[in-house]
Amino acid sequence: MEIIKDDEVCKLTRERLEHVELIFELRHHFNDLKRLQHVGERGWTHPWRYFDALMYYLLLTCFDLLGQPAEWVPFSEWIVSKKTADEREKAVDSTPPNADPVAIAQHFNAEYQSIYGVRMSFYNFVRNILTPDERAELYGSILIVRGVKGGDPNTAYPALGYIADDRKKLDFLFGLRNKFTHGAVTMGSPNAGVFQGSYDPFVIDGKIIKGYVEIHREPKSGEWIIYQVRDWPFTLQRLISAVLTRREIDAQK
Repeated sequence: MEIIKDDEVCKLTRERLEHVELIFELRHHFNDLKRLQHVGERGWTHPWRYFDALMYYLLLTCFDLLGQPAEWVPFSEWIVSKKTADEREKAVDSTPPNADPVAIAQHFNAEYQSIYGVRMSFYNFVRNILTPDERAELYGSILIVRGVKGGDPNTAYPALGYIADDRKKLDFLFGLRNKFTHGAVTMGSPNAGVFQGSYDPFVIDGKIIKGYVEIHREPKSGEWIIYQVRDWPFTLQRLISAVLTRREIDAQK
């Protein structure tokens, strides 16, 4: 059976972290006002946002990689392997009576996805593998703002309130990861293409202050839903590295 073993998961995750570090080092080469692009009447953007979004995507794929069951298998193996016979038997027993072939195929796929699907692995990482403090740090790095929708969508907005629901933040994280893959949606900030040190915190009266940066907005019910993040990609890197270290230590026991 083709499986991704624990040591391979750690190796792949380390490689992905290195990939992100290399992208981050490119920022100096793209800090160029000549690349500035005007959007709308008073808005602007910069192609660095593509690299910013790519870093976030790569890091979030580590969530589902580290959140996978101990022995992940593709559907093509799951449907025939003796090792997954009990899981298939459960799917057979729960198949609706008199279901047509299409409904049966959908049911088996749903059963497989409930164990090995990307969404399940991703959510498992956040809900069960991160510690409570790490999960709080992750959710604390995300701000979801309701904004007035009107006028030029590329300019500032009057805020209407905030969405503090952690489930919404988790859905946003998975959406960022999934929409990049399946919808070619770019969720990233152009700031580093214009401002040097845009990833650095402010220091005021000896106190380190890290602000939120908008990386995406979408219209909903006549409003803008604006997604902002703080201390990214560093927060994501810290959390992945912490989980990876624990996993590697456990593997040596």
